[in-house]
Amino acid sequence: GILQKADVYDYKPEFLLVVRMLLEHALGEKSNYHVWVQSLPSTFSTGIWMDEFEQSFLTKDSRVVLDLQQRQYDAFFKAAQTLSDERIQSIFAKNDGGTIFQW
Repeated sequence: GILQKADVYDYKPEFLLVVRMLLEHALGEKSNYHVWVQSLPSTFSTGIWMDEFEQSFLTKDSRVVLDLQQRQYDAFFKAAQTLSDERIQSIFAKNDGGTIFQW
């Protein structure tokens, strides 16, 4: 599948966790985890959100981690878009290019 092609299949449990969190987010106040989901940070400063100038200062090892993070993000986003659950699809309809995955 998509995760295997991106060489991130080992991260399938993390992908499933992201999907579950998206479903809980979509439930809003009906979710048993609503208070917890609302307490999560809404933004993060991770490597994949750095611009080219910022990335130019990364060490070789940091660049390897960044490349993995980018593959994970791309594969997770693409795989999640293929899910047929209408709650997941409504999240994508409300989002501009996957910003919900930033954190």
